Amino acid sequence: MVGRPRRRIARLAFPALEPAAAFVSSFGATVEVLEPPAVRAELARRGAQLTQLYGRPLVLKKKAGRLGDRPVKVSSATQA
Repeated sequence: MVGRPRRRIARLAFPALEPAAAFVSSFGATVEVLEPPAVRAELARRGAQLTQLYGRPLVLKKKAGRLGDRPVKVSSATQA
């Protein structure tokens, strides 16, 4: 860690953009990437996807035609 006590800066090295974004995103909003811009952009993209998925109320709808929605008739008639 380097920097002032209230603003700690860590320098980390990653082999590629994806592992860096995956690792940093596991900390949520408790950390901020200052550079490189490509990692910031990837984190913004992931955040937008999460907001699109979780930023609206969940509405469950019943689908018509599923077996659990109505009784099923079963015939045991056999032809001789």
